[in-house]
Amino acid sequence: MEFDKSIFDEVKHNTKVIINDIEYQGFGVGKANNGLLTSQLNHDLNFDPEILAVHLIVGYPSYSEYKEGATDLFKPSTLLGDYKYQRKYRSSNGATFSSFHNISFDKKKGQSGCFTTRDFPSEAFAGQTWDVQDLVKTFIPSGSGLIKSVMAVEWKGDQRNLSAVIESEYYLNHNLQLPGLHWHHVTFRTDKAVKGI
Repeated sequence: MEFDKSIFDEVKHNTKVIINDIEYQGFGVGKANNGLLTSQLNHDLNFDPEILAVHLIVGYPSYSEYKEGATDLFKPSTLLGDYKYQRKYRSSNGATFSSFHNISFDKKKGQSGCFTTRDFPSEAFAGQTWDVQDLVKTFIPSGSGLIKSVMAVEWKGDQRNLSAVIESEYYLNHNLQLPGLHWHHVTFRTDKAVKGI
């Protein structure tokens, strides 16, 4: 699908984050065509928010650089107004939870997201600091307007390490289909001093 990529040269985001019925506000800006995104979360969480890095930062797949031969179905869906997805998380410490993400777009306001998890087991991640490691996510063709993905994620902790398998289903605002497997490489740069992720 052809579209004006210049719209995504610089895109702001405002993200409402709901964790167990408590609302937080995230914000940032990114160069979506280059796969760059900054984000900051205002919070008073009782655990290191970097455990939510995948939930929050990898929550905007439209901020992705596409190499030659790759097919971008997220930006076209964004230009049509929105896309949605849900995730299931299974951690090596036995913790599980799910999340739901609604993404909308306005050319003047940028992207707005509402990322909700109502069963987050915060006690399973409290009491230590976490450093999320770079990852590769696999996008899997799943029919018209639907993409599934799976990723294995690791966090280095000051007391122990943690890993998780995260599965997602993306519901796009068009009927296009991914032609084959795609791999999404994600690199994190965090600054805990400003409570950014």
